[in-house]
Amino acid sequence: KFVTYHLEGLFREDPGMEERFFQLTRR
Repeated sequence: KFVTYHLEGLFREDPGMEERFFQLTRR
């Protein structure tokens, strides 16, 4: 839960970061 909440906060601050995160997880 903490990780998800933290990531959501980052996405709100920097939407572009979300795309980067998914790209890394897809590999």
